[in-house]
Amino acid sequence: MKHALFLSAGFLALAACNGSGEDAGASQADSLKADCIVIANDPEGVEEIASMGTDAEGFCSCVVAVVAAMPEDDGASVKSIMSEVADGMQETGRGTEDVVGGMISDAMANPDDMDAQATQTGVRLVGGMFDDIADGFEETGSCPAS
Repeated sequence: MKHALFLSAGFLALAACNGSGEDAGASQADSLKADCIVIANDPEGVEEIASMGTDAEGFCSCVVAVVAAMPEDDGASVKSIMSEVADGMQETGRGTEDVVGGMISDAMANPDDMDAQATQTGVRLVGGMFDDIADGFEETGSCPAS
């Protein structure tokens, strides 16, 4: 796990995004990108993304492309967690790691709960996605979904 900001605290998956059709798809992509921008602009995130040779805009465009290529359930989990983290950051003024750390603590306190299990699954899913994106930028200078 290379990218401490995104991976040390982890991420949680909750519910699938609603909507259908092209307009809903575009709206979900716009929403995902907006949530990603909030997360990516965390001071530690800015540093990590810069070390990949991109910026928040490039990183988040890549996130949208990678999520679009995922199986539907995985993509829904990623969208949901990114939304919850961004909302938590905006509501509390805390950084990514603090928001996600609280979410993970809550999940670990209830290991038999379905939502807690989804949290743990989401942590691995989003962490792996961020590692893949970082590897793509660091190794080839571009998004692995390109």
